[in-house]
Amino acid sequence: MKDQEMTEDLKKKKGWVGKLFLFFAFFLGLVTLVSCTKAFTSSSDKANIIYSYLYGQDSASEEDKTAYLDDILSAANTAGYPVPSTTYTDKYLSVEFDYDNVLSDSADEDGAYTVEAFPTPVEVTYGDSTTAVLSKPQEWIENYVIGTEELTEDEKETIFGKSVMTTINVGSKITPTSSETALQLYQDSFQSIKAVALFGGLDSEKEITLWANYDEWFVEAQTDSNIGYANMPTSAFVSYFKSEANTIASNNLAGLNTSGEGGMYGHAGSKIYIENKTWGEAFTQYGFLEGLLVWPIGWMVNYFDSSFVSLGTGWSEFFAILLVTLIVRSVIVLTSIATNSSQNKMTAIQPEIDALKAKYPNAETNKEEKAEMSKETMVIYKKHKIHPLMPLLLLVVQLPLFICVWSALQGSAELSSGNFFGIDLTTSMSNAMLGSSTNSTIYTQVLAITMFVVMSVAQVLSMLLPQTFQSWKSKKFVNATAKVQPSSQNFAKYMSLGMGVVVIIMGISLPAAMSMYWFFGAIMSIIQTLVTEYFAKRKRHKNMKGGDTLSALRRSKHHSEPLKSIRSSRG
Repeated sequence: MKDQEMTEDLKKKKGWVGKLFLFFAFFLGLVTLVSCTKAFTSSSDKANIIYSYLYGQDSASEEDKTAYLDDILSAANTAGYPVPSTTYTDKYLSVEFDYDNVLSDSADEDGAYTVEAFPTPVEVTYGDSTTAVLSKPQEWIENYVIGTEELTEDEKETIFGKSVMTTINVGSKITPTSSETALQLYQDSFQSIKAVALFGGLDSEKEITLWANYDEWFVEAQTDSNIGYANMPTSAFVSYFKSEANTIASNNLAGLNTSGEGGMYGHAGSKIYIENKTWGEAFTQYGFLEGLLVWPIGWMVNYFDSSFVSLGTGWSEFFAILLVTLIVRSVIVLTSIATNSSQNKMTAIQPEIDALKAKYPNAETNKEEKAEMSKETMVIYKKHKIHPLMPLLLLVVQLPLFICVWSALQGSAELSSGNFFGIDLTTSMSNAMLGSSTNSTIYTQVLAITMFVVMSVAQVLSMLLPQTFQSWKSKKFVNATAKVQPSSQNFAKYMSLGMGVVVIIMGISLPAAMSMYWFFGAIMSIIQTLVTEYFAKRKRHKNMKGGDTLSALRRSKHHSEPLKSIRSSRG
């Protein structure tokens, strides 16, 4: 007796070990799939991200401008990497331009301002004298953008973006509402070129490559007699600086611009120029899933957001995310119809499965009985047209879609410029709740905490509700007096709870836009479950009225004895 009990305990432990293994394998697969989706940030985007972070947005007011170059230099010095002197930085890292007399003094009859000149480069001071030598970034812009024949006009538009080149070309017209905004537009356009000059460069194929100019100038400076060895940065400093800058670039994922042309995105003081990404480029440069799902979903987000722009920032993003959630969840509902039908059939045939277990009581230990039981089980499945692997097939469809929606919302350039009642949609929920995000207030903290709690509750309900209905149906309509084996139901329940916890943990670190998507998705999931159960209930009542004796017996609270007699007569 003790040996039998030990054997049963061992079986239970092995069963739970296997189920836990499946759960962690699923979670590992989820993490792996997440890592497969790439941020839509090109080398040009990354150069602009680094520039904006270190120098601040050129056209921003002083109170809005946020620049962190001094912070990184100070951190490097503290870490033991002596920073280079101004003798080096003025020559090789200076991007100061004089924007006086760039635009015409007044607008024409169409409200347009004419671009009359490029910014006058500022002379560089290094050593003990001030000379008329341009800085390296200024020289590069002179050669490749302004006055030489290094690049054709078409090549300039391809490399830097049509919106940029149209704005800075002498003689072009800018038509914003005032001279002040016209100058801001010009500075933003020129900022993107300065960013590429500083942190990018062109390769032999005339494509922007991160750090191409920076590395070339570092080598050149070593033989520059005006600089001197003592003023040079060390190789260790260069490695540290590039590593920090690359981290800054990798932390900004909002590079999915589907508008058709480049543009400035982000919040005041730190806006960056983001290149347009075509659908074809999504496939060829970023990946299959990126082209198949991420780009189209991102296009929908950007399109809806721009369509609702008249509602104001916050609400336009709110309705954009809501519509995308409706579309995506509708696809999931269509794919889950077959699965829900299969699950309902599985519940309906449970008495037959119980009868098989009674017929083969030693199936767990006897290989012959196990084989016979499996064979008869498949006959029952075939008879009722049940596909046991249907939930797994649904997961194969839903999981990539879920990850791609996640990637599209994180990568949306349009969402990076929005906020919801003061909460930046690109900031993480943890930063919003702790008040460490930009322009954070007590009000935005309370709102962020409320959003997170509501999202968490909705997620848990949406995941537990189907299991609750399934457990209720099993107890009421299958065999209330039979010996219950709750392990599979408990595992499904714990699996749902576990996934809910994973979503909540992920929600803390992900942008606020994802919390909105998860909340809308959870509400739709709850509605789907309630509607499904409503139609299932109607079907049960219809079967009872139609004289289905076995169905009626299953639905009776006092059906145990008749059901036993039916089973005995069958076997």
